[in-house]
Amino acid sequence: TVLPLLLSSLKSNNDEKVFSSTIRRDWLIATIGMSAISLIGLNALTADPTTPAGENSDTVRVFTYNIRQGYDQPGEQNFEGQIKLIRSKSPDILGLQECDTARIAGGNVDVVAYFADRLNMYSYYGPSPVTGTFGIALLSRYPIENPKTYFLYSKGEQVAVIEAVINISGTTHKVYVTHLGNRGPIFQIRQMLDLMRGQDNVIAMGDFNFRPYEEQYALATTEFDDAYTHAEAQNVPNGLDIEDRIDHIFVTPGTSIQYVEYLPKGESDHPALYVEIKR
Repeated sequence: TVLPLLLSSLKSNNDEKVFSSTIRRDWLIATIGMSAISLIGLNALTADPTTPAGENSDTVRVFTYNIRQGYDQPGEQNFEGQIKLIRSKSPDILGLQECDTARIAGGNVDVVAYFADRLNMYSYYGPSPVTGTFGIALLSRYPIENPKTYFLYSKGEQVAVIEAVINISGTTHKVYVTHLGNRGPIFQIRQMLDLMRGQDNVIAMGDFNFRPYEEQYALATTEFDDAYTHAEAQNVPNGLDIEDRIDHIFVTPGTSIQYVEYLPKGESDHPALYVEIKR
C-alpha cells in the first residue's frame, strides 16, 4: 500500500504526475485505515494472559497432548476440536508435542501461537523449526520463567527437551516437555534424567515413545514417579490399553497425585493425559 505513494512523485514523459492528488489522498486514507484495522485485530486476537490473582486452588492441573500438527485421527485438520478438549480440563500447565511450525504440509500454520491465543496462555516454543524437530511447546496460565531448550543425541529427527520454571501461588515447579525419538531411545531418557536430577517439584511430560513394560520406563521410574500409577483416582477410556501407553507425566517422588485421566483418541491420534497435583 505504501509503494504507490512512493511512486506518486514520479512524472510521466509530459511532466504530468503519474497519480493525481485525489488518488494520492484516497490511497493515504485507505492505508491509514487498513493499518488501524490491522492493529485493532492484532490486539483483539493475540493472547494477553494475566496471572490469576487471589486464586487459592489446592491443585495444579497439568495436561500433555501430542496434537499431530493439529490433525485428528482420520487426518482432518482439527484445531478447534483439540482446543475444546483442552478447555474441558482448564489446565494450568500444558505441554504440546508434534506442534512444529513452518511445516509446508500444514500450510506453515503457527499452531503454538494459535493455541496460545485461543486459550489465552503464555507460551514458549522449544527449538527453532529449522532444526527439524518434532515440535514441542510449553503453555501456561502463569508466567514461564527462564525457559531453555536442550538438544538430546538423536538419530534422524532432532529431539529436544524444554526446561522452564513456573511459580504457582508461591510454589516453584520445574517443568519439562519432550518428545523422544521412535521407540524412546534409552540414551535420550538418560540424558533427560540428567537434566531433571536434583531439581525440586519436577513435572516432566510428553510423548516418551516407551511403554510401561520397557527398560526405559523402568529407568525413569527408579528416580521419578509415574503420575498415573500414583493417582488417588483414575479414569481410563474404553479401548485404551494402559500397558501400551507412551504419553506420560513423571513427577518428583512423594508428589501427591489426586486424579489422572487419559482422554480418548479421536481429536488427535494420541490420547491426551490430564493430571491433578495436590499442592
